Amino acid sequence: MIQFVFFGTAFVISLPAAKVLEWLGYKNTIAVGLLVTGIGAAMFVPAANTASYAVFLSALFVLATGITSLQVAANPYVALLGPPETASSRLNLVQVLNSAGTTVRPLFGGCSSCRNRRPAPRRTAARC
Repeated sequence: MIQFVFFGTAFVISLPAAKVLEWLGYKNTIAVGLLVTGIGAAMFVPAANTASYAVFLSALFVLATGITSLQVAANPYVALLGPPETASSRLNLVQVLNSAGTTVRPLFGGCSSCRNRRPAPRRTAARC
């Protein structure tokens, strides 16, 4: 279900995001996409506190909506930034950096969020 919500959002939101892009332009749509992505990420806190699968999926939908909006706006924007002959190279570079960030970010996030945590106490086996 998680994969369906995340990737299904791209299918559902792509055309509305294109309309927003038409209405707001590239830079403003990128800003809105970042804002929506941040809101979606922040929604994971209440989702974790309520331990509700529906709230978690809603947060994932909002997060994926922001990511889709970013992709709809940023890809053509990057293609327009320079000469048309090198547009495919710029798009490939952006995708490589995106993949590298997706790979490296959890390592830094894990280190920073667990830096000041104390290890859980050792449990001993109960003796009968």
